[in-house]
Amino acid sequence: MSSEERSQPVDLSTGALALVGHEASGGQGLHELAIDPTGQYLVGANERSRDITIFRLDERTGAPARLVQSSTTTAPRALHVARPIPEL
Repeated sequence: MSSEERSQPVDLSTGALALVGHEASGGQGLHELAIDPTGQYLVGANERSRDITIFRLDERTGAPARLVQSSTTTAPRALHVARPIPEL
């Protein structure tokens, strides 16, 4: 048996979500969130600052860590991640 403490973001018996961490969106006016098909990345659309931020989700805990931020020419209002995000 491992002595490592594990954090589960979802209670598998009830489906309840658990808080696993805080991470700033890096922009202003977080409007939309999406998870890529692999479950490894979380993408946030910041409407007021007109940018998109990509976070890697910790494989063990599910906690987000900011990786990349990209400006857009218009305010992003919706997200859909149709394909897996390439390894960053």
